[in-house]
Amino acid sequence: MGNEELSIGVIVLVFGVPVFLFVSLMLYFGGGKSKEEKVLDKLIDRHELPLISNWNRVVYTDEYGTTHYDKWPEEVARFIESSGFQFSTLKHAEVTSLVTEKIAAKVASMKRIKDYLETGDPYDFERKCAELLKKYGWEAMTTKKSGDQGADIIATKGGKSVAIQCKLYSKPVGNKAVQEALSGKLYNSVGYAAVVASNGFTYSAKKLAQKTDVVLLTSSSLSKLEKYI
Repeated sequence: MGNEELSIGVIVLVFGVPVFLFVSLMLYFGGGKSKEEKVLDKLIDRHELPLISNWNRVVYTDEYGTTHYDKWPEEVARFIESSGFQFSTLKHAEVTSLVTEKIAAKVASMKRIKDYLETGDPYDFERKCAELLKKYGWEAMTTKKSGDQGADIIATKGGKSVAIQCKLYSKPVGNKAVQEALSGKLYNSVGYAAVVASNGFTYSAKKLAQKTDVVLLTSSSLSKLEKYI
């Protein structure tokens, strides 16, 4: 019997089932975390998009397979200062470690999503994008393959509706994709338009999207759609 099993047995024998259940529930709902850790968790979730963006900007793997984190602690320090996070029981190194651990996990999850979505042909890409959105609580359906009027997926959640154009391309997509998404929004009378592209967007597409309020997403950021609209 391992130490963990022995500890559980001791709790049950000495304190009884009610106390065991209380301890289990406390652990399950995060009872093991301090108040400061819980506040930090909420701040990370609130600011996850810029944190992930900055991680991708400053953390890199070189041609020899070594991952470099040199500039990341500076980003964490800037996040702590800008978010106004106050702490006294946690040490600065612990805060940096907690932020790093959580963002690294989010980035790894997004990479797995990207790899999954981009395996297959463009129709597989559309179907998988819709499946992913459903997993994250959206009602999502693909449109017919021809005559879609610019929308490959119509997704709704919490009173918000989005026309999504999906592009599985080997290079950045241009203005046409943004125009198609905007057309899909108007044709389907929904509130938002978005393009999800496997390899990003041209500068021109980004400028047009900014002017027309079309949301631009990569395969890895599709799961975060709700935070962009």
